[in-house]
Amino acid sequence: MVRLSYQVDGCGWSPQYAVHGDSQQGNVTIRYSALAHQSTTEDWTGVRLVLSTASPSINAVRPLLTSLEVSTID
Repeated sequence: MVRLSYQVDGCGWSPQYAVHGDSQQGNVTIRYSALAHQSTTEDWTGVRLVLSTASPSINAVRPLLTSLEVSTID
């Protein structure tokens, strides 16, 4: 199994809230969800999406990707 994570521009998400109250009972329910959007040229069909409130651009540094030479032995 290969697990791949990366950061791209042109996509993101916005929080969505639904608030329901019952004045007779004094109860309030808040439901939290998200609206994901993307304007990249990649096909996201069938992608499993996990949302996080973390700020990767603040909390993490992107790895330096170096080239790897691959050859075959005859």
